Order: sequence, then C-alpha cells, then structure tokens
Amino acid sequence: MMAHEAAPRDTYPYISLASVALVENKVAEAAGFYENALALDSTNFNALGGLIRLYARNNELPKAHARIDQVARRLSEQRFAPLPQGAGLRF
Repeated sequence: MMAHEAAPRDTYPYISLASVALVENKVAEAAGFYENALALDSTNFNALGGLIRLYARNNELPKAHARIDQVARRLSEQRFAPLPQGAGLRF
C-alpha cells in the first residue's frame, strides 16, 4: 500500500518533500510540493508558511501577498464576517 492510499488527505508528505527539495536547492519543485499540500488543505499553516517564506526568500512578495489574501478571503467566507472590498493581510 502506498502512503498516499493510506492517508490521501495528509499534507505532511508534501511538506516534507518540499523541505527536501529546498535543501537540494530545487525551489520550483519545493513550491510545487507546497501547492500540492495546499490543494489538499487550503489553509494548512505549515504549507502556507513554507510557501510564503519561499516567495519572500526569492523576493516574490506580490505572490506571497496574493496567497495570503486568497487564504484570508477563504477563511472570511467560511468562518468570519466578510472582509471589506480591497482589504487584505500584509506583512
């Protein structure tokens, strides 16, 4: 049985693979693994944090801001009062 079959919604393998890819300086591959994890759980803190740090490290702050805003909108729609139009989180 493959790990994916045993736990198909588990993000941990993707986050671990992203960490390995970063150690090997495979930035695009790491981003893909983080995206795979986020496809399973769009608000996973570890995957989101890893992707944001990767973007920040590569001076791709607009991508980082866009991803944070996307998650903030999703959370707003699911759990909180709606954000005002044009509002977003910044760091």
